[in-house]
Parts: sequence; structure tokens; C-alpha cells
Amino acid sequence: KELDQRYGPDILISEGLSIFTTLDVQTQRNAESALKDGLIQLEKDYPKLVGKGKDPVQGAIVVIQPQTGYIRAMVGGRNYYESQFNRATQAKRQVGSVFKPFVYAAGFQRAFEDRDFEFTPATIVIDEPFTLNIPGGKPWTPHNYEREYLGPVTVRKALEKSMNVPTVKLAVNVGIKRVRDTAQAMGIETPLEEYPSIAL
Repeated sequence: KELDQRYGPDILISEGLSIFTTLDVQTQRNAESALKDGLIQLEKDYPKLVGKGKDPVQGAIVVIQPQTGYIRAMVGGRNYYESQFNRATQAKRQVGSVFKPFVYAAGFQRAFEDRDFEFTPATIVIDEPFTLNIPGGKPWTPHNYEREYLGPVTVRKALEKSMNVPTVKLAVNVGIKRVRDTAQAMGIETPLEEYPSIAL
């Protein structure tokens, strides 16, 4: 699609282009199969997601090789022939839990710079509901996804289980500005507001 827009259909049909990609054929096939199977299972587990006359549940997968940053597979939806909309590159969504590692990275960085600031994988944080007063706004009470709380947990477990409440507490303790600055230093270009909800 992008090549068609950039060079026009005549060049593609008459002259052709040599296209080099980092995609791996087997990884691509595995990703397509995993997405299809995962969506089928999701619809079985949550039949309310499949409503009459509604679009089917969709998803996307991007597989990146950590050592090189190469994209090894990309799947933009369950069936390209039914929908050419690429959810991996075109859908605009909140990042959600994908942002949480920035909170923890900021914590480890602060602990590295300030020996009096305790932040290790074994550091304990209390997983229980709490409310934050937001200057100029309404009080905010973050919740865990399942609305279940485990009490004292380690930083490692909080990240491993993608727990909302401990992550927000840690973000506030580390410093929201520091979390934002860490994310931007690691390549996030989107403007980020300095609110505790940045952690989620």
C-alpha cells in the first residue's frame, strides 16, 4: 500500500522493485497463527465480545528482535483480505500496561543515582486501594484490573503481574516528572502530562 502510494501502480507493475525486509517468514506464520488462535479462544472465553452484527474481535502482533530492533513479524488483524486496516501501525490506542516498565526503569535509575533511595526488585510496596488528590482536579483512586489486592508485594512481583496500584504508588514515590523524563529519554516522542495516571 505504502509503495503503491509512493511510486504509483505503473512502476510496481512494469518495472518492479527490490524490497528488503527484516521479516522472518516462519516467525510471521507463527504470529499469524498465534493471533488467529488467540482471538478464537478469547471469543470462546468471553462470548459477550461477539455481538450480532458487530465487527469481529481484532488484534495485532509485532515481534521485535531485542538485540537489533529488527521487526521479525507484524500482523495487523485476523484476516488481511477482510480488513486491510493495520492495527499494529494505524490504530491509535492508549499504551496501557506497556508503559509500566518506564516507571520501574525510572525507579532503578533514581536508586542508582541516589543511594539513599531504596528501589530494588525486592523492595516491598503495599498493594491496597488508595486515593490521590490531584491539584486542580478530582481525587483519583486507581484500581487493579481484577479489583483484587494482595497486600505487601515485591517490586518484581508488581511488574511481573502488571499490577496497577503498586505501579502508581511507585511512580508517585519515584517522581512523576522523572518517570516522564525516563520515557522520553528512551524514545517516547508523544507529549506526556505529569499526572499519576501516566503510570498506567
